[in-house]
Amino acid sequence: MKLARWLSTAAATLLAAAALIAGPAAATASAAPAPTAAPAPVTQATQDWAIAAVICSNSPIPEGWVVTSSYRSSECVTGVRYGITQVTTQTSMTVCSESPIPAGWVITSSYTNSMCVTGVRYGITQVGTQTSMNVCSNSPIPAGWVVTSSYWNNMCVTGVRYSIRKL
Repeated sequence: MKLARWLSTAAATLLAAAALIAGPAAATASAAPAPTAAPAPVTQATQDWAIAAVICSNSPIPEGWVVTSSYRSSECVTGVRYGITQVTTQTSMTVCSESPIPAGWVITSSYTNSMCVTGVRYGITQVGTQTSMNVCSNSPIPAGWVVTSSYWNNMCVTGVRYSIRKL
């Protein structure tokens, strides 16, 4: 069921991206019918499937965007395509390990998963108003935060987590 929803979303996204690249004249001349229903709003439960754009892995990822899926594709010279999503109102999300981590976000978990070419996904969380957190050892440490302890833990592929706090 999730795969069918993902494929439907990916197909609609590809059609929209092609129309944007080709320009307004080509978009109106397209033989593909316009979607009749608005896509479901992005929620924490559906965010893994809400891909906003598909790009080749050698394309720069715009600031404020993250890689939510990656897969092998002969359509790119690198052989890999990324599904990317813009970080807007989310406070936590799941991304591929090849994704940039936005400023003010930390990696709180990591695990193996087939949704990414690397086989590893990260759970990331926006720091927001928090004053202390537990993060994976490969997480960026936000400016103004310090590591107060480290310990072994299976929540992260690295096996090590840090306790951090805001100064």
